[in-house]
Amino acid sequence: MAVDITDNLLVWKVIDAVSRTGSLTGAAIELGLELPHVSRLVSQLESAMGVSMLERTSKPVRLSEFADKQLPLIRRMIRISEQIEREAECCRHANPSVRIRFGLATVLLARHVLEMLRSYEAGHPGTRVEVKPDNSLDSLFKGKADIVYLYGHADNPLLYELPCVRCANCLVATPAYLKRRGTPLRVEDLARHTLLLSQRSDVPATSRLICGSEEFSLDSLEHWVFDPRSGRRELIGRAGGPGPEKRSSDEYVSYAAVMNDQGIAVDIPLSFLEPRLKAGLLVPVLPGWHRPV
Repeated sequence: MAVDITDNLLVWKVIDAVSRTGSLTGAAIELGLELPHVSRLVSQLESAMGVSMLERTSKPVRLSEFADKQLPLIRRMIRISEQIEREAECCRHANPSVRIRFGLATVLLARHVLEMLRSYEAGHPGTRVEVKPDNSLDSLFKGKADIVYLYGHADNPLLYELPCVRCANCLVATPAYLKRRGTPLRVEDLARHTLLLSQRSDVPATSRLICGSEEFSLDSLEHWVFDPRSGRRELIGRAGGPGPEKRSSDEYVSYAAVMNDQGIAVDIPLSFLEPRLKAGLLVPVLPGWHRPV
């Protein structure tokens, strides 16, 4: 069915623009239209209504007597249409059409992460990010999450990886634990301590620590340094004794354990620990040493 030209809001916007700019060319520029298109719209409107809308013989072009009398109604119609569009926009924001389920371990719910997600929502109207307390690959494959925030690499050809931040971690313990067990001064001293290691189905517990060009094995207790001149590692130390007591669990259990003076946490994300470090509830151990990122 053909659309009546009088039902086309654009043609009424053209009439309003001509009244303000004094020409079809000015109306075309204001509305971002081609001049032939504007002229054709006006001609079609005049044909459909049987009256002239413009006094084309005058310079500048003026509205006809009929169109000039209808101008308040025309502008009211345009305002009502624009108000409806604004209401629809607000409705789209209140009821997002796009939902993204973001898998994020609870231990990573630091303020800056949540601010990053809210900023994304603000920059993408109609999108809502739902945080799911599970960032395992299993949640992706079972359809429980659309995106997950992982440590390291997924190493799965079926997944698309996008590096976002460099995840920092450091060794920490409570002052009470260090008072009871002593503060390690060298990395080899960790052999006499209880180490709390983070481990999940997709992230195994680390077996080594690094500090610049140095590396310490938590299994062999060997301390190595990389020599850039020879391109080889050199053994510079080895801890004695049976080695550290290693407790591997997820971040929640590791955090509870370190806060209860049970050991040295090796790799809880620094973003989560920062408030506890500032408050003095936790202190760094062997600054510079960390789990490989």
